[in-house]
Amino acid sequence: MSLLTATQIIDQAMQMAGNTSIQAWSLIQLNRILREMYRRNDWPFIMVADETLSTTASQAYTAYSGLSNTLWKPKVMQIRSGTSLYEVRPLRGGWPAYYADTSRLAGTGRPSKYVLERANSRFYWADSIPTAAETISLLYQYDVADVALGDVPTLVTHTKNGEEWLITKMEVDIRGIYMHETVEGSALATLAREKENAMLAERFDDVDLTPEEWGNARYV
Repeated sequence: MSLLTATQIIDQAMQMAGNTSIQAWSLIQLNRILREMYRRNDWPFIMVADETLSTTASQAYTAYSGLSNTLWKPKVMQIRSGTSLYEVRPLRGGWPAYYADTSRLAGTGRPSKYVLERANSRFYWADSIPTAAETISLLYQYDVADVALGDVPTLVTHTKNGEEWLITKMEVDIRGIYMHETVEGSALATLAREKENAMLAERFDDVDLTPEEWGNARYV
C-alpha cells in the first residue's frame, strides 16, 4: 500500500470537511501541524549522530552551521578525548545565566556546559574556554523541511498512524480555523487526540525504549 502524499492527505481532509477549494491554505496549515509535532516531541527517526565538529583552543564557541542537517534541538553532546567521552550539558538558565556569570571567560579547559545561539549557529561554552581541539560527539534532532504537495511527509513514512492522524487533524483545523465551526470538545476533536496519542505511543518501537527511558538517555 502506497503512502499518502500531502495532496492526498489534504484532499481527504477537505472532502470530509465539505470544503474542497482551499488547497493552498491547507498546505500551509499542514506544514504548521507537522512543524509543531516534530519540534514538540522527540522523534528517533529525525535524530542524527555527528562527529564533524570540534572545539577550538582559546575560542569561546563552536559553529555548527556545517552540520549535514539543520539543527533544531541537541539531544546529547559529549567531547571525545582519546577513548574517553565527557558530557557537555546545556547551561541551566540559558542566556540570562550565561551573562550573569561575569567569570565565564576566566576558566580554561574542557567545557562541561553550553548555550545554544541560533542566530549565528553556535554553541557557546558556558564554564570554560577550550585549551585544545577535541572532537564533539553530538546527537541532535534536525529541523524537517516543509513538504510540497507531491511529497510524502516524513511523519507518514516513519509511523503507522501518522496518515490517519494528519487527515483527522486537518479536518479539525479546516472546520475550526478556516470555516469557524465550533470543534472544541466535539467527537471529531476527541478522535484527533486519540489518533495523536496512538501515534505518539509508537515513537520508540524501533529503539526498544519507553518515552521515559528515551528522555533520560544520554549517548545512544
